[in-house]
Amino acid sequence: FGEEVPKGLNLKCWGTSKGVACLSEEMSKVFFLDLASEEWTVYNCVGKIPQLSKYSLVGFSDCCYVLGGTEETTVLKLECQSESYFWNEVECKGYKGPGVHSHSSVKIGESLVTLGGISDYRPTNRVLLFKPQLEVDLENLGAKGYCPSPRVGQATCYSNLLNSIIIHGGDSYGEPSNDFFLFTQERTWKKLYIKGTAPYLVHHSMVYDSETDKAYIFGGGNLKQCFSDLYEVDIKSQKIKLKSTKETVKPRAGHSAFIFQKRMVVIGGFVPKTGFSIEVCVLDLKSLVWTQVNPRAKEEVFPKGRSAMSCNFLNNCAFIIGGINSQEILSDTWKLDLETWQWEQIKLPGISPEPLYGHAAEFLGNKLYLFCPESHDHLGRHTKVPRNVTLWSLNSITHEWCKEIKGIPSKRFFSALKFQNSIWVYGGGPDPNTYLLTKKFIEKATICTNLYEEVFPESPVIPEESKLESPDISIIKPEGHERKSFSIGTNDYSDDETLTLETSRKYSDSQSSVKSK
Repeated sequence: FGEEVPKGLNLKCWGTSKGVACLSEEMSKVFFLDLASEEWTVYNCVGKIPQLSKYSLVGFSDCCYVLGGTEETTVLKLECQSESYFWNEVECKGYKGPGVHSHSSVKIGESLVTLGGISDYRPTNRVLLFKPQLEVDLENLGAKGYCPSPRVGQATCYSNLLNSIIIHGGDSYGEPSNDFFLFTQERTWKKLYIKGTAPYLVHHSMVYDSETDKAYIFGGGNLKQCFSDLYEVDIKSQKIKLKSTKETVKPRAGHSAFIFQKRMVVIGGFVPKTGFSIEVCVLDLKSLVWTQVNPRAKEEVFPKGRSAMSCNFLNNCAFIIGGINSQEILSDTWKLDLETWQWEQIKLPGISPEPLYGHAAEFLGNKLYLFCPESHDHLGRHTKVPRNVTLWSLNSITHEWCKEIKGIPSKRFFSALKFQNSIWVYGGGPDPNTYLLTKKFIEKATICTNLYEEVFPESPVIPEESKLESPDISIIKPEGHERKSFSIGTNDYSDDETLTLETSRKYSDSQSSVKSK
């Protein structure tokens, strides 16, 4: 494990995507254990080193928060920057009461909840909600390594085996392509050589089965006709082959697909001779049998047929936004419950993105980030080439839209995937660069308290006259019950007896005592 390893009683640890970080007892060093190399690396902490004990620590990907351990409510942030960790005090608004120590803290989404502990020299059941403020940063990663040519309408998926994003096909300079590329953890491109005959496709789908390490390519077209072919790509052997399926589905392009319970679910798309569809087809990946599902709809209202929409999966539900059909560009949002197969339209209050298609969206935490190509000029006229791409976020809890930042290069029919706790964006036009959307915690937060004071009221204060000079145990034995013995320490008691324990504990800083029953 190396020469210098963490030691002590008050070590605090948190996990990251690559290993385990451990804060030393004196809070001046961070020991990082890389799970791949199984080696420790020591980092020095910079800034005002705190002197705390009995605090709680909750970690995120590249930073952690230290809560409590002081007489006043203070929150510290320890952030990794290059070769050091930096201490900063977080500016908190809201609760300004006494501090807490010997408590517990847990991470829920992007917030922290602190429970119990000792506050103002007595035990408390106070609940504090700590909500850090975030800012969104879009980083241009450039085009490094063996890069694919600029393209639109490519298919993408994430490979757990390769820890990389795989892209296939797409329209490159007006011609469909059939090549494979990898975007690796090192944030560089590599050519992926696949044995067999790969199809030339645009506006198709590709999903990844993590149990078998196989990718499945379905549908799409070659700018002349649409297909319903299914290709299996074995990532381990790096071979591709055309699969024969029982039953068939109609050829389509511009559809959406994802894996759910070992099945590939396909929604919508443009179907030749039929038009724009919203039908749902399911392929069992073991038996290769297609099944067409006939979903129900809440209030008998169904979504319109469409293609080029975004489709994202969360909590056994598929969320689709926007799209295009022969009559209009859409802006509505729908949820398909994959347990009950029921459609439900989600009506969102306030401002919302304009009608859109050829866009991309991805969940990051409890927010859905939508990359929206602006398709209208300042007079409201539709333009084929979007002016730019605006970033919106949809809170999955409050169902509220928020416009985040502007200035993403103009593109359409591009890809967005979750990658390294961020969102990876590529393609959609002549821009060859790759972008990474990251949420960064800043040194500001809000603390709320007494969230459950009606359910968990503060412990009642025991009157002065009821204080006992010494601990007392009184045993009350109900009548008419048989005795069944058990032990607490060295004493024997019965399980049908009631034990009342009253204790008095004095603190050095106060003459008052705390009593519990």
